[in-house]
Amino acid sequence: MLSPCYQIRLSIFTVFYVYCAIFILFDQPDDEKKKILLEYK
Repeated sequence: MLSPCYQIRLSIFTVFYVYCAIFILFDQPDDEKKKILLEYK
């Protein structure tokens, strides 16, 4: 079993990485953004 503190830390890191990924995605120029979005569809 993971300790509660470790699980909380893990969830914070997960949220942080998702936030960074979204920030990087929206920081791209529009044509780059469309290319990335089309790849995920």
